[in-house]
Amino acid sequence: MWYVIQVRTGKEEQVRDHCRKLIIDQEESALKDTRIYYYDRQMKRQGEWRTEKRVMFPGYVFLQSDDVKTLFMQLKRIIGMTKLLGTDHDPVPLSPQEEKLLEQLGGGTESVDYSEGIIVGDRVQVYSGPLQGLEGLICKIDRHKRLAWLELDFLGQKRRMELGLGVVRRE
Repeated sequence: MWYVIQVRTGKEEQVRDHCRKLIIDQEESALKDTRIYYYDRQMKRQGEWRTEKRVMFPGYVFLQSDDVKTLFMQLKRIIGMTKLLGTDHDPVPLSPQEEKLLEQLGGGTESVDYSEGIIVGDRVQVYSGPLQGLEGLICKIDRHKRLAWLELDFLGQKRRMELGLGVVRRE
């Protein structure tokens, strides 16, 4: 099962590396895997479009474990961890729908590729990339920054997720 820890924004990679070094390398580790999800976006720098990777969930690191109580005890040694997300005193794993969405977006990896589409009337049609088939979740598009925001229930709350989307043309 996948769990989520909250960390200081900008320290995600540092906490992930500490988790891998201090927990996964132990013989009796409760931690199987750690992930930080990234998305590709296009940025124009010095007149050229370049692909950059950005953290999709700033301030969060995803952990895979079957023994959450042992994991919680092992996480106490990690500097920079704020809390293990859950309700009151019980950590809550990602729901199967949330895991499926992350799997669909990332294709089994930590990175969500750039998508491309067109605007027909007032609707978006994505013809390539991981946002294909998820057009109904898009709540806002910025054509100049080449970004789309998805609104969905994630981690127990309504959240807006920013992803790269290039709108090629309008019809």
